[in-house]
Amino acid sequence: MAKKAARKKNGLGGPDHHDAEILLKLYELRRDPEMRKARDWVTQQFRPITAAEVMGVLRASGTDHNRWLRQFITYYEMVASLVHRGVLDRDLLEDSVTEYVNLYAKLKPFMKQLRRETGLPTFMRQTERLVEKSLRGQDMLATMEKWFAAARGTAPS
Repeated sequence: MAKKAARKKNGLGGPDHHDAEILLKLYELRRDPEMRKARDWVTQQFRPITAAEVMGVLRASGTDHNRWLRQFITYYEMVASLVHRGVLDRDLLEDSVTEYVNLYAKLKPFMKQLRRETGLPTFMRQTERLVEKSLRGQDMLATMEKWFAAARGTAPS
């Protein structure tokens, strides 16, 4: 595995059957009934317009929304870490998964404040890096920022 990670970090080689196996396992995990609820709420219903709204969910311990948001964030932070460490091919992930960009686009305007208020300077850092260090991620981010701005009736930030 170390050789594979080193080759990927050096831009050598593409996805292999191990990447496919990991991606299929990640897909299987996304199908868990509770994760489906989390994914639906985060991507379809959660539309924060202030950092205070996000913090309200993060502070609402024991609620479905709190559990779902934390589950979603943690899942995609782990996925991003796999990519950054060369365990999972970025292009293969980006071919079929965009949910993490959805949440990042929603939280990006408040990220500095969220990191300060949570006391977690690395809050969503893996996801941020996954989106911002990829041309495909940046393109998808720009598209989603336009969608969310249109829904709010404002210009993208």
